[in-house]
Amino acid sequence: MNPANLLRACLLFASGAAAVAFELAAVRQFAAVGGGTVLAAAAVTAAFLGFLALGAWGSGRVADLVSRPLALFAALACAGGVAILLAPWAADAADAVLVLAFGGGAWLRPCALFAAAALFVAVPALLLGDCLPAMTAELPNL
Repeated sequence: MNPANLLRACLLFASGAAAVAFELAAVRQFAAVGGGTVLAAAAVTAAFLGFLALGAWGSGRVADLVSRPLALFAALACAGGVAILLAPWAADAADAVLVLAFGGGAWLRPCALFAAAALFVAVPALLLGDCLPAMTAELPNL
């Protein structure tokens, strides 16, 4: 494997590792907001995977049209990193959603947990989901 392809493989691995690390950290941080329940962890995991898939789907349509998909990958990975750094502030917004929703009754709790989890992980998951199609579009250039 030539050095350029090895670098691409390492970058792709690093973006995937960052996505998994963020998902684990999001479950842990959301436990402080939504409680340490299985429902809260499932809400974060479902929202994360859903937005990851949505990002990959959206980027898959765009990545083939871009003339420099490696540059697109780099921009998306950097934007995803910035979004991860800003995620603790999204936890505050998620906390506000939960505070408003807890007065509405027991049936509203699962919906509120998912809405808060989605608010918390949406932007980083969308951006990190965009990375794989961008790098896949780079394959013909190898």
